Amino acid sequence: LGVSATYGRVKDTRDGFRGATHWHQESVSGDLRRGAFWFGLTANHTESRKHLDAHVLRSGPDAGAQVAGGTSRTITNGLLLRAGTAVGRINLGAFAGYDAGKTHERREAGTVTARWRRDVHTHSFGGFVSTVVDLGEGWYAIPTAQAIWSQTVSDATTDSLGQPVAEERDRLIRGLFGGEIGYQSFI
Repeated sequence: LGVSATYGRVKDTRDGFRGATHWHQESVSGDLRRGAFWFGLTANHTESRKHLDAHVLRSGPDAGAQVAGGTSRTITNGLLLRAGTAVGRINLGAFAGYDAGKTHERREAGTVTARWRRDVHTHSFGGFVSTVVDLGEGWYAIPTAQAIWSQTVSDATTDSLGQPVAEERDRLIRGLFGGEIGYQSFI
């Protein structure tokens, strides 16, 4: 029987398409091991701030349309449940998560400013498989495959000018194949 706990903080600022994003996350995790099985729980708090520059769409069905500049701030809190086991030399794991929070947005177009708030919910789940391969003389490899499905829904609302703001759905489906190669020595 084993128990572990960790605290982490990640910060990131990056310039992107027509703006910049500032992001940080704090999380607290705990794991419980019993024989070949492990279970974990992570609680997290995330804040994302985006600054969007005003611009004109250059392609697509809305080409020529003006996109208002502004800001967006989203704060969410969530839980992630994890579990896994070892089957021989193969490690199998899965997770399921839920985050909920609020987004505050402001857009400016000339002298007109619109503001709105809406609820945000994210559901996610996935799994992984990996193994450790002994390459000899202290070298090892850990090939890994992972699959993730995540969907974030920002609820429809009405802005400060009385205009409807449509629901937004962002879906992420990602497969990852990779691994690690390393060397271990005991002196």
